[in-house]
Amino acid sequence: MQFIEISKLKPGMRLAKPIYNKIGVMLYDRDTKLTVKGINSIAKFNLIGLYILEPAEPLPPLSQDDLDFEQFQTVSVFQIRDIMMQILTNQEVQDIGILAQNILRKYGGMDHKINFTQSIRSTSDYVYKQSINTGILAAMISNQLGFSYNEQFRVITAALLYNIGYLFLDQQQILNKHKQFTQYELDMLRMSKKKGLDKLSEERLSDLFPPGALEIIQQMVLTDTEESESKSTNTRLLPGTKILRVADTYDRMTAMNMEESPVSEVSAIRHLKRHAEKYEPAAVNALVQAIKLLPTGCSVDLSNGEKALVVEENPMNFQAPVVLLFSNNKMLDLSDPEIAKDIQILDTMKTMDNRIHIDEETLKQFQSDENLNRTLEKFRRARQRSQEAAAKKAASEGDSGSAEKE
Repeated sequence: MQFIEISKLKPGMRLAKPIYNKIGVMLYDRDTKLTVKGINSIAKFNLIGLYILEPAEPLPPLSQDDLDFEQFQTVSVFQIRDIMMQILTNQEVQDIGILAQNILRKYGGMDHKINFTQSIRSTSDYVYKQSINTGILAAMISNQLGFSYNEQFRVITAALLYNIGYLFLDQQQILNKHKQFTQYELDMLRMSKKKGLDKLSEERLSDLFPPGALEIIQQMVLTDTEESESKSTNTRLLPGTKILRVADTYDRMTAMNMEESPVSEVSAIRHLKRHAEKYEPAAVNALVQAIKLLPTGCSVDLSNGEKALVVEENPMNFQAPVVLLFSNNKMLDLSDPEIAKDIQILDTMKTMDNRIHIDEETLKQFQSDENLNRTLEKFRRARQRSQEAAAKKAASEGDSGSAEKE
């Protein structure tokens, strides 16, 4: 899979991901071969490029969750763009609560992990995509932490508007940076965020926020000044702000853009964990429990120089799955202390899409000893227990959640 800029698309190229319009109708399915007419039509969507399959590349697997996520992102980005433009141009503003409720309904009560896939960003859509993705992450983190409906609604609403100030930036390309900012860029970011806060604080927008949401935004703007990790602590922050800070940083680090290569999901989580003084550990752990970081089929680089494929996730420790070595088809249990002392996962392999289809029949070709079989079965039972517990929790809290909503 490769990313091709719109100007370089050619007839016969096959789409790796579906294309939806602003109301969620699929216009082009995966594996569709582009035509001259199709390319001209897609060029009007203001996309900077598309994911294209290599000529002989099979269609990568996408679950229904993956497809729903792609569609939901597309529709929601159009909606938040309209809302932000209405705020900035002093028009009558749509009810942002509807969008927040849609995110809460879709991702605020999930009983299983999902692939949190990033779409490519440009300077023209960065703010909107960041807003939606941070809102989705905030919904999943707050769910894992057991927040009430009202608490979740508050932090999701804040997540949808906390970054509106970035639209005041004269040089929006600096948003795509994942690395160290210059002092000039820091000053620009601070000024733009302050302008956004001033705009949201206008009296005419007072009914836009549920109680407490604007306070979370104020803390994100006034305390998160992009200083060094050692200078910024989370001790004085509201619970919602702590969640939003984790969601914001994870999204920015893993976002895909044309300026810089993104940080891997694994590296982003390790960064958050290393800086517990800034990123609430409970919120980081909740994020780990909400999204797939090293899913089955993921390709990884190991500390011994080998490359491997994840064949079974570890529900207790995502960094210690069972992997299959590419060099000799040998399976290793990285949760085994004897193996882990010499071999660890360094990072995921740098590919546009590291999901490789591997089915049960294929896995039967590989030999494993009794200890490894027991480990595989232990991981599977643990995952099943986790899913059953989550389903039971959702069922027991259903009535109370409905009552709070009313």
